Amino acid sequence: MKSNAVCTFRGATANGSPSDSESPRLLSFSFGIPATDGIPFQAFRKANSKKRKLLLETEMSGIKFKGSNFGVDNPGNDFTEFSIGVYDEKAGVMELHRAGHVFAMEQRRDEDAHVPESLSAASMTAMERRQSLTDAFGSKKKKRAMKAAESNIISSQNIVAADTISNILTESVAVSARKSDPAGEEEGASVLSAMDQHRQMMLPHFDATASSLRAAYPLSGGLVPQHILPLLQEWTDRVCQGMQGGGCAEDWRCYFAEDPLCPQTVSELFDQNVSHLSGKEFKKSIGFLILCDAMIRLAMALSESTKPVLKESVEQLLMSPPAPLLRHLADNFAVFKKSFGKSSFASTKPLIDKLLMHTMVLILHLNGGIIRLAAFTKDVKLGAVRINSLAKEIGCSLVHDKGGGPSGSNVSAHLALPLKFPEHRKGKVSSR
Repeated sequence: MKSNAVCTFRGATANGSPSDSESPRLLSFSFGIPATDGIPFQAFRKANSKKRKLLLETEMSGIKFKGSNFGVDNPGNDFTEFSIGVYDEKAGVMELHRAGHVFAMEQRRDEDAHVPESLSAASMTAMERRQSLTDAFGSKKKKRAMKAAESNIISSQNIVAADTISNILTESVAVSARKSDPAGEEEGASVLSAMDQHRQMMLPHFDATASSLRAAYPLSGGLVPQHILPLLQEWTDRVCQGMQGGGCAEDWRCYFAEDPLCPQTVSELFDQNVSHLSGKEFKKSIGFLILCDAMIRLAMALSESTKPVLKESVEQLLMSPPAPLLRHLADNFAVFKKSFGKSSFASTKPLIDKLLMHTMVLILHLNGGIIRLAAFTKDVKLGAVRINSLAKEIGCSLVHDKGGGPSGSNVSAHLALPLKFPEHRKGKVSSR
């Protein structure tokens, strides 16, 4: 029901007979109008009072309602005038009748009255009581904190491979009850199955038995869906329209060099692998390169901010990509939110890891199966340990290149074919 709901009531004398001289009364219920077909009120008036003091009372299901027009509810304290409109459909005319004071009905429960079980706090859990109290009296900050606490509750709906994990736990309990070896072959097979399901969700489409990069991680139609390819062409053509040379290699070199936010990885890929190409091959590679640029910038924006990033800020950072392409990135690597008329992108660590691994596979295609991890780590502003671990997850092996430089600056990831993913490590459960 609506808060502060208002209903009308025809005036009556103390004995309940209607008074023709009384205008309709307006009653205000701060907790909503009671759900009933009729509300039988009693009206009391002080006989010797010149100020026409009125007291309205009623009782329903153990709940007492009481309102008056004197004391703290004196009409002199009213800031709003109310009228009741009576519309004549035939004449098309509405008559307004002044209603005067609004009776604010106080609601109180009779302590001796029986309260239904569904309305009793005795049947509520501690969490439900706290939630009810916060909803009724909590500040906006407290309500946000309560909502955040609810979102952190782990349920089967937000666990990857929940069915498999549930089976693992069930098998573990059964094995422990039989006092058998907990590290049996069946349990190991279940763990591997869960890891395979997780890998299928996190990585682009792959063929672990393939002997070439294009077959192991298909680019067109795999990493980059077929409906995205025309969008990359459209984006490339739109950028070329603003270039003096019509989109030649020198134009694109200046385009990347003049952008202070251009990732170092993108600049190096253009200089070493794309700039010498020509014709359709050059244009196609440029499309994949600006997609790589957008994915790196999106990963940087989502990992830097602990709060959702406004859609307008993401569009500006990604150099205004086509709307369907931005929606594709949001659907796969972020959580789209809309609040107070503003759209924003939020993300989680698994989604950011998924975005980083897709980006690294795209870099492998643009750089012949090799990733310079130092430049990529600097671009996404994340730790080297995390990036190195993700490189292994996509099937790469880490190679320390010869040459000078600070520690970690000469490490590169090389794709090993056929694909070999990290194995599940078994270990004793710590007693601490």
